[in-house]
Amino acid sequence: YTTNEIPVSPDGIVPAHIASNGFAVAGNTANLVGVGIDQNGDFDVAWIGSGNFYVSQYTPDGMPMNFVPGSTPTPLFTSSQGYITAFSENSSGAFVVGWIDGRNHLYTERFNATESPVSTATLVADNAAGGVNLSVASNGDYAVAWAVSNFAHIDAAYFSASSSSFVGNVEIGRA
Repeated sequence: YTTNEIPVSPDGIVPAHIASNGFAVAGNTANLVGVGIDQNGDFDVAWIGSGNFYVSQYTPDGMPMNFVPGSTPTPLFTSSQGYITAFSENSSGAFVVGWIDGRNHLYTERFNATESPVSTATLVADNAAGGVNLSVASNGDYAVAWAVSNFAHIDAAYFSASSSSFVGNVEIGRA
C-alpha cells in the first residue's frame, strides 16, 4: 500500500499516516498514544508532543479537522496534569483518555466528538504503575485496566456513562 503523510505540527512530530485504503498507520510511535475512527470514517490520532497531549482530528482523506495544516492543535492536557497513557474512541467519535500523575494516581476523563469534556477527571486508582488500557462502548460506558504498583497484579474497572459513576472493579491476575 501507499501512504500519504498527514500534515501535523511544526515541531516535526508525525503522529500517523493514512494509507491509500483509508486506514491510519502509526508514524512516530514513540509519541503515539492511540488512534480511533468513527462511523463516518473520520479519525482521531492521540499523541504526545513537547510534553503536551493532543487529539488531532482528520477526515478520511487525511485533512485536519481541528487545526490548520502546519500549525499545532490546542492540547487537551499539559504535562503538569500527568502523563497520558491511554486513549479509546467509540463509533460516534466520543473518547476517553487515561493518565497517571506523579503520585501514581490513575485518572480518566470522557470527551464528546468535538473534544469537549462530558465528565470531570475521575480518580480510578491510587496505586497505578502503568500499562493502562481503555475501551469505550458506543453508549459511552468504558472499562479501564492497569498494572498495580510494582506490577504485582492487574486491576480493571467499569464506568457507566448514564450515571457517570464507577460500577465496579476486579483484580484480574497476579504475576
